[in-house]
Amino acid sequence: REVVARFATSVPWDLAQTRDGYVWAATTGGLVRLDGRRMVMAPELGVPAVPVRRVEALRDGSLLVATGGGYLGPLSSDGAFVISYREGPGRVLRLRPPWTEPAEEITGLPSSWAWAFAEDDAGRIVVATEAGVCRLRGRGVERCFGPAEGIVGVASALLPDRDGVWVATARGLVWLGEGGVTQTTLRVPVWALARGPAGEALALTDESI
Repeated sequence: REVVARFATSVPWDLAQTRDGYVWAATTGGLVRLDGRRMVMAPELGVPAVPVRRVEALRDGSLLVATGGGYLGPLSSDGAFVISYREGPGRVLRLRPPWTEPAEEITGLPSSWAWAFAEDDAGRIVVATEAGVCRLRGRGVERCFGPAEGIVGVASALLPDRDGVWVATARGLVWLGEGGVTQTTLRVPVWALARGPAGEALALTDESI
């Protein structure tokens, strides 16, 4: 094995690779960029040195960043996932190559705390916040879906597909397509999502996949 970076004082949470080859790490110490030879830390990247929970490389070459550390806790009294521990300010930022300009902040989200990102095959970008799942347009929000549409609490995971995004929630698996939200027959807490060998969506629940 080859060691390309060591995080001496930070805990890594997520990784993404943008199309220019850079690898980005979300860590408790902030955003880190790796090129195989050196590490560039958050202040040099135009973002604050605060905990970063998620990074997502987008098709246009840019990078989405969710700041603020945290963990999903036990279900709340209304049967929803909640962020039980928080560290640092929660914000959603977008960085663009050649990575010399300050990060853009995504505004209009129902909560600044984001847990997951996804980009579907049509290029629609979706952000899961603690107060709903939102589609983005430019630097702002096109539309959000929350309790009224059956998405309660934090979505634990997002999985892009051809015509939309699968959304994992404490109340089951939800499909977010062009026409909005559709409930599936899986009505138990879903903790994670992955793509199966035949391209199918796999859902991790308390008892099965």
